[in-house]
Amino acid sequence: MKKYINTFVWLLLLGALLVSIIYMARNTKTDNDSAVMDGNEFLDVSEVSYDFGTVSMSDGDVVHEFTITNSQVEAIEIAKIYTSCMCTDAFFVQEGLRKGPYSMPGHGAIPKVEEILEPGEKAIIEVVFDPTAHGPAGIGLIDRSVFVETEKGASVELRINGNVTP
Repeated sequence: MKKYINTFVWLLLLGALLVSIIYMARNTKTDNDSAVMDGNEFLDVSEVSYDFGTVSMSDGDVVHEFTITNSQVEAIEIAKIYTSCMCTDAFFVQEGLRKGPYSMPGHGAIPKVEEILEPGEKAIIEVVFDPTAHGPAGIGLIDRSVFVETEKGASVELRINGNVTP
């Protein structure tokens, strides 16, 4: 009887392991998918990631612009923009208007963007990375994110990375 119980327990554990593996395999995302978050059927982006390469602290801030486009047939509102770290700021830029900086939650209030993108209309998300923000401890590889959210909760993650040197 004890032999049958042990066999049953092992089969049960094996079954649970198999179900877990299948579940994780179905939810695996590609590198590109991980940059576009849940619910984003509203915004197209020119690129989801940018590599600054080597970033020297002595050269100061580096900047990259991502273009977002409203791919819908109705207007959408950009509600929030925020970053993953205090060393990174983002700005909303459209037709001469530059709003921001938008930064990391928890480092003061995140101002609302409240800008409308008409169908097919484009805007720029300007990302500014300050390599000196972390001091000498900030030397090495960096990977930061900027999140752009619509009023309907759809969001896009834009990534920057590089290698900070003195």
